Amino acid sequence: MSSFTHVDWGNGLTVTDEGGGAIRVDVCVLRKLVVSWGGQIPSTLGNNLVWRVPYNTDGSSYTFTIAEAFFRVETPNVNPTSIRFETSPGGAVFIPTTLTTLSVSGAGGYEQYTPGLAVVVTSGTLLRMVHTAVAANGSIYQAELVGSQ
Repeated sequence: MSSFTHVDWGNGLTVTDEGGGAIRVDVCVLRKLVVSWGGQIPSTLGNNLVWRVPYNTDGSSYTFTIAEAFFRVETPNVNPTSIRFETSPGGAVFIPTTLTTLSVSGAGGYEQYTPGLAVVVTSGTLLRMVHTAVAANGSIYQAELVGSQ
């Protein structure tokens, strides 16, 4: 068992042992992006809250790949309740590009999960959810996009 006398953190991790030998360990921190919407299904179709993909605290940009989408209602309806996720370049009016569409319906239709997406977004990109069918209006819902670097 070794004990260490010094640890430096910079562009990597350097650990120095008692004998003065140093080893360098490169550490890569991958960040997750989780964007979530929730509340009551509205009685009318339309846009929901817009989220901006964040920047690093030093102002540098992140790049994320959105890999999955999720939609759940607590009280399903025989008719579909559907949403559409959209992206848009930031900084001006929202110019929508469809990311994916999710829909739930029927007695057992509480949720839909879509893995395998590969949508690349960068800091400043806008993300929006749109209610496209609202048969389960008044039901509680949760919708989510998940990505990583």
